[in-house]
Amino acid sequence: MQRGRRFIIGAVCCDNLIEFIYANSELKLKRSGLLELSFTKQTTGMQMLLNMLSSNQHQLGYSPPKDHEALVGTSGFTYENVLRQADNGRGSLVFSGFINSKKAVLKASMDLNNELKMLEILKDCEYIPQVINKGLLSDGRMFIVTTPAGVHLEAKKHGVKGTLKALRDVMKALKFSHEHHIYHRDVSYLNIVYKNQRGYLIDWGVASNTSDLVNAPLTGTYLFSSLPVLNCFESGVPHTYSVNDEIESLFYVFMYIACDGIVRWRKHSDLSTSVAIKYNVMICPFEFGRHLVKYAYDYSVMTVYIRDVLDQFVRHINYS
Repeated sequence: MQRGRRFIIGAVCCDNLIEFIYANSELKLKRSGLLELSFTKQTTGMQMLLNMLSSNQHQLGYSPPKDHEALVGTSGFTYENVLRQADNGRGSLVFSGFINSKKAVLKASMDLNNELKMLEILKDCEYIPQVINKGLLSDGRMFIVTTPAGVHLEAKKHGVKGTLKALRDVMKALKFSHEHHIYHRDVSYLNIVYKNQRGYLIDWGVASNTSDLVNAPLTGTYLFSSLPVLNCFESGVPHTYSVNDEIESLFYVFMYIACDGIVRWRKHSDLSTSVAIKYNVMICPFEFGRHLVKYAYDYSVMTVYIRDVLDQFVRHINYS
């Protein structure tokens, strides 16, 4: 049982009223009762509906606890809104807000020790968030407050130049962490933010030291996992995480942004299908727009092309 992790199963709407069916922290089904829907003022019903509809494919439609402001009130952090309620088994919450009049992000979880350790080691990198406060919330969860509070990259909003600049910054963050023998292990779209024309690599909760990689279970976000990692998930073939996995994941983030999130492997839950499509994508020419073009199907040369594409990508964003 984890506090603050209710999630919505469904909703019934009639006129300006809505009722939610949700599972509580004991996984028992509950009803919210009738709630008001209003487009002119912020109501609990509207907030819960928007939260359910906007949750991404890695998350369930969590209903926001009513006591968020009270929960973070003792941390010196002024609550603004919920950024993420992660489905990671640790009861994680991520809020945006302010501390000492400065825009910041508060992350709460049952265990943040590993992330705190990694951020302390990497604190001198300008492309990795800085911890400005930490402690315990009233419900026992650990919290950290970090800056900056950025936004996710969008090709149309930030343009080719801004997007590539942000990805170069993230690559610098990866290079810095690798030089300190640390691997992020979850390079993905949601873990990159943009602020003041600079890219940042966030969420170091599953990062690992080089010495621990051999025994560390593989992890990551399915959409952006490298082909060796996907192959390990599917076939069970042993694989130790490497620099190449991080670079390949960042390349998929680039492709994801370039295509406005419309990537061909997104709709396939079958790992072998996803791997095949990713191979296909890696060997085709692409343009910075909504759609990839001119797909090739010569799998006999895919390995050579994949390595060449990644080598070009590395040179372009200045890793070496």
